[in-house]
Amino acid sequence: VSMSASRANVEAILAAMADLVQGGSAFASWRQEFVSKHVDEFDYGEENKLSYTAIHERYCDGVETALARALPSDITMDTFCELVKSHIEGGELGEVSTEAVAILLEAGDFRAFREMMLFEKSQLDAGAPEASLEYGRGETVPQIDELMTLCAQLRMAADAEDATWTNVLANDWIRIDKKPVEPERRSSASEIYLRGVWTMGLSYEEACDMMLSQDDRRALWDVNCKKITHLRGHPDTDDDFITTAHLDFGFMLHLAGVPREMTSRSILRWNFPRAGIVTYALAPWDAKADAYDAQSILQIKTGTIETHPTDPQRCIMTTLETNRMGSMPKFMLSGLLSFTAPQIMRGLEQRYIAKVRKAGKSKPLLARRRPGGATREDDCSAAPAHAAST
Repeated sequence: VSMSASRANVEAILAAMADLVQGGSAFASWRQEFVSKHVDEFDYGEENKLSYTAIHERYCDGVETALARALPSDITMDTFCELVKSHIEGGELGEVSTEAVAILLEAGDFRAFREMMLFEKSQLDAGAPEASLEYGRGETVPQIDELMTLCAQLRMAADAEDATWTNVLANDWIRIDKKPVEPERRSSASEIYLRGVWTMGLSYEEACDMMLSQDDRRALWDVNCKKITHLRGHPDTDDDFITTAHLDFGFMLHLAGVPREMTSRSILRWNFPRAGIVTYALAPWDAKADAYDAQSILQIKTGTIETHPTDPQRCIMTTLETNRMGSMPKFMLSGLLSFTAPQIMRGLEQRYIAKVRKAGKSKPLLARRRPGGATREDDCSAAPAHAAST
């Protein structure tokens, strides 16, 4: 066996390949050009078209060509693949090379590739904010408290007819509507509200645990969350706390711009707007500046959770968020939501039932947080939840 085939050299080559794909400017430029050329051929439907396979094969060819640059002159790609296989079977890979192999395997995974292309498409479809508006001179600071109050009001009026909302998705467990954000509040001409009403097969306490708990149990049902770091306050005892979620969405999505860490501020109001309902807000947060993080990929999300009116083993969740997808055609927005909503919400619910409920790992709510339980003085008043100015 030549020196080039030694364990140390195999690991060094793997590490060099991973660095090339993750941080190489030449690869990044090629990848972005490839995505720009082909992203319009993808849609949000569930069908995997034959054209997707052909595009993925060309992508794999491009990745392999790029990786070959990290090989010594005396080793071909086929030979190197056999060496890696031998090292894996012999359990000889180190920590760095194990991560590198995972990255390289995912680069050839069709599902990961499709998710990357659809993420890139969603970013393009959302559109960049118009330079003539306040985004060009520093974002308007969102008023978290106002959004929480608006979300609560929407819940109380959920059954009322409102012609200002347009339905974009409806089935037996979810309804999503949209409407433009008021001109005086929006930071982009295409900014819209998205309101969701979800019927979940979880009790009130289970739904609160799944949606609001921020601890390491979260990895049981949220497969992208690997760890939670508490920066200020704690969700077990506080209704205003800051955490950092350490994430793994897969190499392809991180390559497309999804961060590996997200810091957020969570604010909860129990028994608001009436007994038995919790209203929550999740906002991107700059912990160092203790201010709203306008540069984060995360958007402010608010919601309410309550017991289903006829079945105590189910609950209803109303969500409200803003985004800049208002210029997207209705059929396209519906397609995007049809693709993402079932994956995210149904996936969370099903994993929670399988790995938490059935394993007896649910965390009970404090007495004051149960439906109709005692409240603190500020639970139903305007909490000091306004985001600080950046």
